[in-house]
Amino acid sequence: MSVQARQYTITADGSSITDNTEGTSNPQFGVAPAAAAQSIPDGVIAGSEYSPGQQLRVAVDYLNLRSEPSTSSAVQGGLVFGDYVAIIAGPYDNEGYRWWQAQTADERVGWLAGAINGAPTLQRP
Repeated sequence: MSVQARQYTITADGSSITDNTEGTSNPQFGVAPAAAAQSIPDGVIAGSEYSPGQQLRVAVDYLNLRSEPSTSSAVQGGLVFGDYVAIIAGPYDNEGYRWWQAQTADERVGWLAGAINGAPTLQRP
């Protein structure tokens, strides 16, 4: 679970809560390893197709929100056609995709592929 930029592990019965913020390599929590910190952008790159804070809508039936800009990273949930996101960082090109870090309307933060098989996954409202 994440709360206000901190990452916690909670047991299923609620008997213990552990703060894991410092031990994770997820870019929005704690300190990432040096190699990861160099490859993930701090913000939106000037001249990109999207602007910092720009609101976009999901233009495909379903889109994974991932913890890192990679198809092998954990899926933090999904978005459906018409859901809104705000751009935080990117683009980051990896594995044949152009990734964008975004925040969802319910305040989840993760990475989205900007196009799949050449078709855009995000659109301006």
